Amino acid sequence: MECFDILILVLGIVTGVILFALGLPFHIIVIYYVAIMFFVGMPIAIIFGLAKWIKNCDKER
Repeated sequence: MECFDILILVLGIVTGVILFALGLPFHIIVIYYVAIMFFVGMPIAIIFGLAKWIKNCDKER
Protein backbone atom coordinates (compact mmCIF):
# COMPACT_ATOMS: atom_id res chain seq x y z
CA MET A 1 0.00 0.00 0.00
CA GLU A 2 1.17 3.45 -0.77
CA CYS A 3 1.12 6.34 1.67
CA PHE A 4 -1.99 7.75 0.00
CA ASP A 5 -3.95 4.52 0.41
CA ILE A 6 -3.09 4.31 4.09
CA LEU A 7 -3.97 7.97 4.63
CA ILE A 8 -7.43 7.61 3.05
CA LEU A 9 -8.05 4.36 4.95
CA VAL A 10 -7.18 5.98 8.29
CA LEU A 11 -9.26 9.05 7.43
CA GLY A 12 -12.26 6.86 6.64
CA ILE A 13 -11.94 4.77 9.80
CA VAL A 14 -11.45 7.77 12.10
CA THR A 15 -14.36 9.63 10.49
CA GLY A 16 -16.65 6.63 10.83
CA VAL A 17 -15.73 6.03 14.47
CA ILE A 18 -16.27 9.67 15.41
CA LEU A 19 -19.64 9.82 13.68
CA PHE A 20 -20.70 6.53 15.27
CA ALA A 21 -19.59 7.74 18.71
CA LEU A 22 -21.81 10.80 18.37
CA GLY A 23 -24.82 8.48 18.45
CA LEU A 24 -26.38 9.80 15.26
CA PRO A 25 -28.96 7.83 13.29
CA PHE A 26 -27.46 5.61 10.59
CA HIS A 27 -28.76 7.61 7.62
CA ILE A 28 -27.27 10.82 9.03
CA ILE A 29 -23.94 9.04 9.61
CA VAL A 30 -23.90 7.93 5.96
CA ILE A 31 -24.68 11.43 4.69
CA TYR A 32 -22.01 13.06 6.89
CA TYR A 33 -19.48 10.35 6.04
CA VAL A 34 -19.92 10.80 2.30
CA ALA A 35 -19.76 14.59 2.62
CA ILE A 36 -16.60 14.52 4.75
CA MET A 37 -14.85 12.02 2.50
CA PHE A 38 -15.80 14.06 -0.56
CA PHE A 39 -14.65 17.41 0.79
CA VAL A 40 -11.53 16.09 2.56
CA GLY A 41 -10.64 12.92 0.67
CA MET A 42 -10.99 14.33 -2.83
CA PRO A 43 -8.47 17.19 -2.39
CA ILE A 44 -6.03 14.74 -0.82
CA ALA A 45 -6.50 12.38 -3.78
CA ILE A 46 -5.98 15.21 -6.25
CA ILE A 47 -2.81 16.45 -4.52
CA PHE A 48 -1.27 12.97 -4.30
CA GLY A 49 -2.32 12.20 -7.89
CA LEU A 50 -0.69 15.36 -9.21
CA ALA A 51 2.46 14.70 -7.18
CA LYS A 52 2.67 11.17 -8.59
CA TRP A 53 2.07 12.43 -12.13
CA ILE A 54 4.78 15.09 -11.80
CA LYS A 55 7.19 12.51 -10.37
CA ASN A 56 6.53 10.18 -13.33
CA CYS A 57 7.03 13.03 -15.81
CA ASP A 58 10.42 13.81 -14.24
CA LYS A 59 11.47 10.15 -14.56
CA GLU A 60 10.57 10.08 -18.27
CA ARG A 61 12.88 13.01 -19.06
